[in-house]
Amino acid sequence: MKEKMDKIGACGDDCSCCPRYTAESGGNKKELMRVRDLWVSFGWRDSGVDYRELECPGCLKENKCAYEKLRDCAFHKGLANCGECGMYPCSLNLEAFERTEKLFAACNWTECSREERISIERSFNRKKFNLDRIHSEHSARD
Repeated sequence: MKEKMDKIGACGDDCSCCPRYTAESGGNKKELMRVRDLWVSFGWRDSGVDYRELECPGCLKENKCAYEKLRDCAFHKGLANCGECGMYPCSLNLEAFERTEKLFAACNWTECSREERISIERSFNRKKFNLDRIHSEHSARD
């Protein structure tokens, strides 16, 4: 059975299980504040960050993004994500994969529950897996 991938961002993040995205789409201020605190403990944000800076309605051109060049490239080509691109993987993808590996290697996982870690890893640490799968499916159709 094929794994369901509801909302894969341009970089390969799985927004459908992202704590930022699910808190934002559910309008849950308290949950977004908890995510902010967790991001701060991981070193992904500075301690003074306002929780609203973590609001994320998904991969949109007007959103702040850690991978803006990658996102802008995909959107410029009219693609939902990089897995749909005939040039995948490119140097921007490889940089994103490497950056993600470094971020995860530096995380203090003691600050989160097992469920949170699984959600965070599924959301962000499967970029290559998600994009490889989409690329393979697109290549098979062509």
